[in-house]
Amino acid sequence: MEPDNTKLMLMSLGGSPGPLIKSISTYMPEKVIFFASHDSVPLSHDILSAVKEKPKPEFVITENPNSLYECYIKARECIDRVQKTGLPPQAIMVDYTGGTKVMTATLLVAALGRSYRSGNRV
Repeated sequence: MEPDNTKLMLMSLGGSPGPLIKSISTYMPEKVIFFASHDSVPLSHDILSAVKEKPKPEFVITENPNSLYECYIKARECIDRVQKTGLPPQAIMVDYTGGTKVMTATLLVAALGRSYRSGNRV
């Protein structure tokens, strides 16, 4: 996978910023949509401070990162934002290495069948 093919990354945010820093540094997207909880938003500063090429960040915030229903609704909002960009699926990467188990599960379900690339292989 060539880094310059990725225009947008959709990332669940939480836990350790290391994997997300590595993913952004590897694929160098122009834009990142962070699927986050209120508690995990501050991690985005650490992530963006650690990468050379800074993508434009956006946020979709879940009020309860452990609620299956709430997270699924917000994960669908993430997908809706991605769809509105008009980018082709091969230019979009989903990285589900951060966030709660519920957040990552709902993000994967919401993205299912969209032919987006997976960014957890770096």
